[in-house]
Amino acid sequence: MLCINSSIDAPIKHQDNPWASQISDTSPNQDLDCFLNIDDINEIKDLMQDLTSKHIIPNMEQKIRVLNQQVSATRKGFKNQIKNLWWRKGKEDGADSLKYFELF
Repeated sequence: MLCINSSIDAPIKHQDNPWASQISDTSPNQDLDCFLNIDDINEIKDLMQDLTSKHIIPNMEQKIRVLNQQVSATRKGFKNQIKNLWWRKGKEDGADSLKYFELF
């Protein structure tokens, strides 16, 4: 449990481990899946595959698409700024060009 807005001097003492009463009596060396039958294991496997293929991967792909668009837009903007800096028609001298770089 997460204790929010509680100070050290609070009148209520919180347990160090609220889940201590729920700890299993199995030995640490014993496999936890030994309590599941083969149908349960297959159902868990199917659930994980379904969750991964229908939700996790599409969500990650969408996030990558958005990031690629942001990077592409930034790159185009920066590319155009550099191109405009180098291809000016002599309206500004070199000192003004240096001021341009100091902004970034």
